[in-house]
Amino acid sequence: MSNLNYKNPLSPLISTGSQSLLRSSTFGTTFSVLNTGGFMEVYTLNDLVYTIPPSFVGDVEFTGNTIPIQFYKGNGGTFSFDTLTLNSDNISSGRRRLGMLVYVYQTNQIYQYSIDNYNTLWSNALAASGIGGNTVVISDFGTTVKNNSPAGQSFIDTWTGSTIEGVNGVTRPNARWRILATSSTDIFVTGGTYFSATSTLDLYRNDGNTVSITGITSGGGAGISGISGLSGLSGLSGTGPSGLSGDSGLEGISGLEGISGLQGDSGISGDSGIS
Repeated sequence: MSNLNYKNPLSPLISTGSQSLLRSSTFGTTFSVLNTGGFMEVYTLNDLVYTIPPSFVGDVEFTGNTIPIQFYKGNGGTFSFDTLTLNSDNISSGRRRLGMLVYVYQTNQIYQYSIDNYNTLWSNALAASGIGGNTVVISDFGTTVKNNSPAGQSFIDTWTGSTIEGVNGVTRPNARWRILATSSTDIFVTGGTYFSATSTLDLYRNDGNTVSITGITSGGGAGISGISGLSGLSGLSGTGPSGLSGDSGLEGISGLEGISGLQGDSGISGDSGIS
């Protein structure tokens, strides 16, 4: 059960009737971006960002904040707290309100302001205290939340943060501003995981959400085994013609007979001796 007792917000200024215009008037009663919550139109993604100027102390009234919150920046001293002021509905501050929609011309997309675990953050801050007393102080016309406790700091961080889906790597679950899924945005399943221990099937969607299906039980007979494929036919043996026998080699020519050596001349007879 929620600890946030929602009621329509009140302020010290009470209207005694609705504003109207002459039917011939060519102007409106207000600009959408000057309202608290609802539907607004801005030009760039930077208009969704909340900025606290560096080294600033005091009520943050920075002209660069197109959709501001009501926030006091302390100086870090013992009793100088960062303080967020909520409207008396406790789900809005300044011009921001949970669930509000903003059309951004730059991207041609509608973004929704979201804090998923808001009830937990609120309950923790409501129960917390620190230096200076309770973290949350509720009055008829508004609520203040100080950072005098970890729970108070966490609650303030969700309001001062301006993460935008698809910008600087921010994914949908971690985004403060989320792209609104419209009829022109296709939602489909990108994957899934089955957890056998809990019989749960988680299906993951392209918008970052997960659909869990529980209570899955096994059923039905086992599937029919496939028929084994037929073995292929053996290939045919080759029957090509036998090769031709080679011709016999030519017979070698016999060598020439050698010439006989020449016969030597007879020696000369010696002369007879002198008597």
